[in-house]
Amino acid sequence: MASSLGVKAGKGLPAERRSDRNRNVRDLRERGSVGGDHLTACAGPGRTQEGSAIIEFLALAVLLLIPAVWFLLAVAQIQSALYAATGAADQAARIYVTSEAAPERAAQHSQHAVETTLADYGINPAQAQITHSCTTDCQNPGDMVRYQVEIRVPLPLVPEFGGWEHSLVTVTASSTALQGE
Repeated sequence: MASSLGVKAGKGLPAERRSDRNRNVRDLRERGSVGGDHLTACAGPGRTQEGSAIIEFLALAVLLLIPAVWFLLAVAQIQSALYAATGAADQAARIYVTSEAAPERAAQHSQHAVETTLADYGINPAQAQITHSCTTDCQNPGDMVRYQVEIRVPLPLVPEFGGWEHSLVTVTASSTALQGE
């Protein structure tokens, strides 16, 4: 039955189409566009494209991964500065109002707490500005003691040189506690 349709057993194509296909493949091979020779034909005489995929991959990886990693580092630094500012301001206010020492000594304890908290988060205390304020003289019960910590977040992987201080953002946190509570 297969022979009545003009199909040879096992080939799947009629004999006329099979010979046209073979002729087309033979023509393409002669021109160098089929098989292993197509790379040479596309690249030109004497040139091949072997290894170009690796170079293209590396170029795209550099162009896409470096900015992505830099962005993640920047976000991590901002988040670290936010946590550090919040924790430092909170600790400074609590230490000041719970200290039984003189106001100057309590302020020193609070300053040390801020520096320790910043160091715990890997932030240089020189990047921070600490502001302390009170409603009156900070000694009377019910006085509001406020600490504000402002941290300048530098650009990641960019060194500071000369007098140029670069900054990605500045984060600020404050905490208020009541004296004598």
